[in-house]
Amino acid sequence: MNTDATAGRPLTRFGGDYETLADVAESHNVEIHGSPVYNATAQRYQIHATRIEKLDSRSHYRVSGAASAVAAGTLRINGLTVTYTADAIRPAGATVADGAGVVVFGTQLRCRQGPGRRPMRWSPRISSAP
Repeated sequence: MNTDATAGRPLTRFGGDYETLADVAESHNVEIHGSPVYNATAQRYQIHATRIEKLDSRSHYRVSGAASAVAAGTLRINGLTVTYTADAIRPAGATVADGAGVVVFGTQLRCRQGPGRRPMRWSPRISSAP
């Protein structure tokens, strides 16, 4: 996120009744647009939020990014934990590996509260490059 116009990156814009990050609550449905920015200290790319918008109630969710920590029935995308079954992967017969670009569509969302990251667990359909 960037609120400093002198930082050399696009400012993060807010929409859907949001004016600042403080307006975002854990129970809100939120759509976040972003672009990769290299963090030299962490030596990896991180997503820089360019738009954060509050949405109406949703029955379907979508997350995309590089898969990591791929194990039997779980994977992570940018810190979010996704649980799935093999028959959820498209095209049929494809596999998911660490670093693969994936798009996850889900209809069930449960967030755990607690310190640090709050994993999302859902019933997904995963599209993976063959």
